[in-house]
Amino acid sequence: MVHPPGYWKTVMLDVLAVGMAVWTGLFYWLYLEHYISILAVLGSGLLLIIFSVFHTLLVASGQRRFLIALLQSLGLVLFFVLQPPRTLLVAFGLSLLFLWAGQRSARMRLDNSVEVRFFSTIWPQVSRVITALSFFAILMYFPSLSGDRQILISESTFSRFYGFAAGVVHRLYPNIDLEATVIDLARGIAREQMSGNRQMLLIPANIRESLVEQAASTTIQNLEHSLAISIRPDDSVSLTIYKYIASKLNRWQTDYGIWFLAGWVVAVFLIIKSVGAVAAVFVAGLITLLYHLLVAAEYIRIRGEGVTREVPTLG
Repeated sequence: MVHPPGYWKTVMLDVLAVGMAVWTGLFYWLYLEHYISILAVLGSGLLLIIFSVFHTLLVASGQRRFLIALLQSLGLVLFFVLQPPRTLLVAFGLSLLFLWAGQRSARMRLDNSVEVRFFSTIWPQVSRVITALSFFAILMYFPSLSGDRQILISESTFSRFYGFAAGVVHRLYPNIDLEATVIDLARGIAREQMSGNRQMLLIPANIRESLVEQAASTTIQNLEHSLAISIRPDDSVSLTIYKYIASKLNRWQTDYGIWFLAGWVVAVFLIIKSVGAVAAVFVAGLITLLYHLLVAAEYIRIRGEGVTREVPTLG
């Protein structure tokens, strides 16, 4: 049997598109179990989007593309078979819906265009794949909120984001180190306030340090009163803030039950979608650059269809 040019390349695309979905599902499961970093999950998700887009553009058969979207949806939830069946079914259904909708949108734009306008063609699909992954991530995380895990944010994840923010603040205010202990931070704040007071510079250093200690102690007491928590001066600021946020969220979860969880899921989804809208521009631009590199290398060729329309094919 003689296969058309590029046949085995499209088969490879089938495997890669489905394989990256399985890989993304595996990495997300490992992330929830605190084995790997969120960056590994984001990287696998990026590769999933890239191979999904190229598969849509280079595979003409609509039935074959739907089959791949179906297998991708199964691949995403493969490592979550112990989740509640209803949650698993919803995650699978939403993933399939948005993956298939993204395929159709991109393919319709391609089929109705005289020439390949790559960025505008793939933009809807990139956006919908990100939406599919957002629903999948939230729905797979949701069951853990009502189980034994009462903390809604892992300490390791919080520490990574906190460390970035603390570094920015430290560059702006060198005396304030948000990655220090609580007592050291309070001392830094006191020194920062005193540095702007010329009269404090006239006071002997030992007295000034004594005033710093008093101000730091007062700051911690005020924080304890305001936050209604017990603060250990020798704890890191990151750990103290994490404990406060976790305690607050867990208290709300206990008080409001399913309504709080629903609100939390909606809030997280909106945040992911907002970030995803910005990320989609970057991802679409990256895929567009990759597409033009593959065309220049003649791995993808543009052939005429009829007399006026361009169609990308694998050479």
